[in-house]
Amino acid sequence: MKTIILVGVPDVGKSYCVYELAAWLSGNGWKDASDLLYEKCLWTGAPFEAMQNRRDGSENIRQLFEKEGKYILLHAPMDDERCVEALLKNLEALRQAGIKVDLLISTLRRRDDPQYNRTLNKMNWKELGDKLVDADGNELVQIPLIRVKYEWNHTMVVGWYNQKSARLLQILSDQLI
Repeated sequence: MKTIILVGVPDVGKSYCVYELAAWLSGNGWKDASDLLYEKCLWTGAPFEAMQNRRDGSENIRQLFEKEGKYILLHAPMDDERCVEALLKNLEALRQAGIKVDLLISTLRRRDDPQYNRTLNKMNWKELGDKLVDADGNELVQIPLIRVKYEWNHTMVVGWYNQKSARLLQILSDQLI
C-alpha cells in the first residue's frame, strides 16, 4: 500500500485537502465503496467551509473510493488515539473483506506535537533519517503544510495556498495510483 501523509499543526488545511480530494475523486469516475468501513464520513458535495463551520467533524473524511479495481482510502482525522484506532479498524475490516487498499491518504501532526509519536507507534511507522516508513519498509510520502501569514488579503492568500495544496495532492494521488 502506498501512503501519502499531510503533515502539520492543527488548522493548516490538512482536512481541507482531503475533503477536496474526495470531491475531485467523486468527479473523476471514482465510486464510493465505503460500505465495509468500520467508521466512515462521506463527502457530501457541500463546500468544505460549510462542513467545517458545523464543528461536528463532518469535514473529516473517512471514505473508500474504487475505480477499475483500484482502491483509495481517505482518512483525515488523526488528532487522537481514537482516530488512529478507527483507521486501523478500517484497514483491518477491508483486509478481512479481501480488499487491498492501493493508496492511503491521511494526516499527521508535526514532529513537535505529542500525538506524532503516538501515531507512529500505533501505525507501526518508523523514522529513518528524514523518511517515514511503514512496517514493510515502504516510504510514506509526506506533504508538509504550514500556516500562512500574510498582512494584505489574508483570506485570498490562504485560499490560494489551500487550493494549490489540494491540487498537489490530487496530482500526486493520480500519479501514485
